Amino acid sequence: MEEAQREERFSRVLLEQVGLDKLKTWASVNRGAIVLCSLLQSADEGVADELKCALKSIVPELKKIENSKGVEALLEKLA
Repeated sequence: MEEAQREERFSRVLLEQVGLDKLKTWASVNRGAIVLCSLLQSADEGVADELKCALKSIVPELKKIENSKGVEALLEKLA
């Protein structure tokens, strides 16, 4: 748990360096969606909240994607 108490977390750095717009493009790719699922479970609630708000806008597009377990898992997290 010591790692979770550090000031800079990987989730925050990833969000800041990659940006929400690019992270939203990851959602339509299976492994990208899995990474986003992990970020939504981040110990940094601010990251999870920012990401969830950003991804809500593309939920209709994600629902059109078939045969992607990562996208299915992401949609469950966003529901």
